[in-house]
Amino acid sequence: MPYTSNDTIYDTVWVGLSGLYTVNQVSSTSGNNFASFTELESALKKFGMCGPIDVYVTKGSGPYNPSSTVIFDSIHGLDSINTLYIHGQGEEISTNISGKKFQFKRLSYVTIDSLLIDPAGTLTFSIEMNNVSHFTLKDLNFDLPNASIAIKLEDDSSFSNSHHITIRDSYIKGAIYGISLSSSTQNSGSHLYIEDNEIVDCRYGITAENWVHGQIVRNKIYYSGSAVSSLTKYGILGTYNDFVISQNEISELNEAAIIRGIDAHQTDSSIYTLEISNNIIHNFYNYTSVCTPIRSLNGTFKILHNSIIQSRSDTNSNFIGITTGMPALGGSEIKNNLIFIKTSDLTVKGLLLPFVNNTSKISINHNIYYIDTAITSGNYVRSGSNSYGSLSLWQSSYSSSFDQNSLDLNPLISNYPNDFKPRNSSANNMGTPVGIGTDFYNKIRNSINPDIGAVEFDSVQTDAELVLLNAHPFDSCAIPNQELVVVVKNNGSSPIYNLPITFIASNGNNSDTVYYTHDTLKIAGIDTIFVDSISTVGGSNYYFTAVAKAIGDSIALNDSAFDFKTVVDSPSIANFSTIYFCENQSFQINLNSNPATTYFCFLF
Repeated sequence: MPYTSNDTIYDTVWVGLSGLYTVNQVSSTSGNNFASFTELESALKKFGMCGPIDVYVTKGSGPYNPSSTVIFDSIHGLDSINTLYIHGQGEEISTNISGKKFQFKRLSYVTIDSLLIDPAGTLTFSIEMNNVSHFTLKDLNFDLPNASIAIKLEDDSSFSNSHHITIRDSYIKGAIYGISLSSSTQNSGSHLYIEDNEIVDCRYGITAENWVHGQIVRNKIYYSGSAVSSLTKYGILGTYNDFVISQNEISELNEAAIIRGIDAHQTDSSIYTLEISNNIIHNFYNYTSVCTPIRSLNGTFKILHNSIIQSRSDTNSNFIGITTGMPALGGSEIKNNLIFIKTSDLTVKGLLLPFVNNTSKISINHNIYYIDTAITSGNYVRSGSNSYGSLSLWQSSYSSSFDQNSLDLNPLISNYPNDFKPRNSSANNMGTPVGIGTDFYNKIRNSINPDIGAVEFDSVQTDAELVLLNAHPFDSCAIPNQELVVVVKNNGSSPIYNLPITFIASNGNNSDTVYYTHDTLKIAGIDTIFVDSISTVGGSNYYFTAVAKAIGDSIALNDSAFDFKTVVDSPSIANFSTIYFCENQSFQINLNSNPATTYFCFLF
């Protein structure tokens, strides 16, 4: 008798997903709609993909409250043709269970955009990637006041390492780590692009370890106010080989022992370089140990066209503009950087360099150093154990090997922090070509004589600066012809004729205004002007103001100067008759007042 019970086999074949789908929790899962992200993930896992998929989160259907971590893992059929794109359309993820996240594992060719990650209460939510490639996160909005990490990548060495990762156009606020990406071993992660993000109130803005090839550009990293105190705060931190870190603005990091703007290093200098260029780093404060805007300790580095500006007074420790390690090979450069330091720190250094005798591996030149002279312990450069308290001393060291074309001058960044453009014409076109074609604002640089710093600027045609106003020497008694002294400087590129200067003296009740015209102020000229006809009648505390406004002068910040003096009215004396006295004969008038505070004014 034939045996047929095992002659047939059965299986279920599912049709792979392809086309347009929605996530809408208002409707049930049916047809092309999924009621949750969890059900979307289950379908992708079960059916796979046989064509490109676009998933749209229905507008107005959120917020979504996933009760567990949603893990998208190893979707069959997902490739460079059959791509997955999740369009968040601004909808909100707001979990009420702590520590939940979207997790993407061993996936390629995925894009996620326009989700608002806004957890309820004090809970957290994040996006995590593991061993992914050709993966893009964009236009995401994180508000995570209590989260550890907003965007995380962590590779498992048992699988292929992540590569071609893009994170752009996103807003991240409040997490300890804004973006934290860690590949498994040296150079294991490749082609990383972090672009045009705004990262606010994060202790570590961007951190990445073991990456090769890529760029971190046009990100804005800052604190919106006083921060919670911590040991360290960083803008950009990590190890990068063959990377460009450029056009980032990092500012207002505060409340930490150690604060660093860009702390980027190489792990493999035999092949690659690290370029740190066109960044603007400014105004860190309340640090108790050390503050360093740019630090690069290992490998071959190119630190070019950066603007470092420190002008806050609420600082009390050590400020170092740029710190480097010993270059492993030749080719390292520190060029065309602008370092402006005006602070109350205990110690200040423009550059901190480790070498003491090797000058062949690094080129340092065409920088601007402006270190406020009121800082008595300030050093322009410290190299090894040697400190140089002026640019000229540093230039004459090491057989005149460094900074021979660098400048010690005030760049006159007059509209900071709204505009970082220097206004001092003496700084115009003083850089050297280093292969950086555009500036912080994408303006094309002068290819022969670029400007120093992150911002390319044109020479100012007309700029009259009031350097000083001094109501001295003057008579402490209130008189109608007080003398004022003003110092005016021409920062422009042409002479200034018939410069109008307005002088005002006011004590709140009485005021006097005097108009003066200065005939000619030559290019780079510094003139002292005396005015002796302003009135201080009425006494009391007088405020003196001078304003110089040349025709065509668009730089308003340096047009005014101020001074303050205490002026005392002359006492009146009743029944004082004419007194005749001989030469060298003294006399005395007694007034019923405190001699320590009374001024005696006589007119003969």
